[in-house]
Amino acid sequence: MTPPSSAGAPRPPRTRACRRVLVAPQIERYLARANVDFSALDQTDALRVRVMQGIAVYRERLAAAKGCARRQIRDTSLVALGAALAAAFYFPAARRGALAERVTEILLLGLVLTALVRLAQSLLDFRGLGKLARDPRQRVVEAATMDELAASGEEVLAEARAVGAVPANDAGATR
Repeated sequence: MTPPSSAGAPRPPRTRACRRVLVAPQIERYLARANVDFSALDQTDALRVRVMQGIAVYRERLAAAKGCARRQIRDTSLVALGAALAAAFYFPAARRGALAERVTEILLLGLVLTALVRLAQSLLDFRGLGKLARDPRQRVVEAATMDELAASGEEVLAEARAVGAVPANDAGATR
């Protein structure tokens, strides 16, 4: 489980499927200042293209994770609704006291509760990923020096690390 974060800080998605979709190790290769050789890369436009490519990969992964959260909301809503309907029709017809009926009731209630918890997690993921939809490309376009471009890339990389888009084992590695 991830530790609670401060209110304004981005946090990783709560569901495993969204975290898996969000991961893109190549983001660090494009955006990390440590991966830029300033002596060999003397053209500001070349660095700008590199940073823009990293931002494009990150935004693509964010969009894919948001789509994953949307699908999970749809799927868990259907499961919760189906289980609730099954329980609503089953409970009045069930004879009270028999072990098989009690086990079925408990399983249906467990399924409904599990689906509701997953639905809440998916809704929070969708909302959290929507908050990350700001577009840092304007700052990159306006950057005049290589240091400003590298700083813009590092800012996006820090957000990507905070939400888990850069795998932990690759954090800080150079390629």
